[in-house]
Amino acid sequence: VLGLLFASHIQPTRAADTAAVLDAKRDAARKIARDGKTVDAISLWKEITADDGRVAKDFLSLARLEDKLGHAAETKVAYRKFMEMSIAPKDLEERQGRAEADKRLKALDQMTVKIDSALETFATKLDSLEREAVSGKDVDAYDRIFRIRGSLIRAEKPPGAGYCEISATWAAYTDSQMHVRKGDKLHIIARGKWKYNKTSECTAAGVKGQTRNGQTLWVLTANVEGAGYYLVGEEAVITVNETGLLYFGPNADANVRKDCSGSVMVLIRKE
Repeated sequence: VLGLLFASHIQPTRAADTAAVLDAKRDAARKIARDGKTVDAISLWKEITADDGRVAKDFLSLARLEDKLGHAAETKVAYRKFMEMSIAPKDLEERQGRAEADKRLKALDQMTVKIDSALETFATKLDSLEREAVSGKDVDAYDRIFRIRGSLIRAEKPPGAGYCEISATWAAYTDSQMHVRKGDKLHIIARGKWKYNKTSECTAAGVKGQTRNGQTLWVLTANVEGAGYYLVGEEAVITVNETGLLYFGPNADANVRKDCSGSVMVLIRKE
């Protein structure tokens, strides 16, 4: 308890002090939990996550304690926050934590099982419709299926998958909201068209015969938070050499893009 009081009342003056206080609070919360004072430990973990909500394992610790007291709603909130923050697990503890969280969330929320089953059925139907659209060369139908699949990925945030849409008018690179790690192998597929010069258009493959900075004009490219440079086009498998958020954009000048239109959809899967 003295450790709890000490950690709760230190006023940090520098970044290093703040980190030290948070670590002290974490140590105190673990000790209090081991001593069987679950309610007090929950209060301290809530204080920690409010002060610094950037550590996935803090929410995992909170979820376990809420679950111990049978607080179903609070447990689900904490586990879901942990799952959201650990899409790209940093270590074995986070990977095991994700398996634990997935199991407990399904047990706590029986509707999750029914929804997952419905999504699996829907995904299977989408696969069938996609094959039909390809065999029938129905581009509009295929693009619609592609966008629907991407919307599901964006909503459900499954591990190892991402989706974004790259507008021709957006001057900056577009954040895919997908975190990658050095050495990750990514399979990327792009659909859709950008319109430029008012009457011309191109796919993510770019404009044949025209170049910018030695690469095809308007070809889709990727980078990891500004580091690295990867040619993607309509489809590519790349291995990233950096860790961070994945960004996409066309090889085109920003001052030209403001007068353009259209968008390209991008699906990303880790292999």
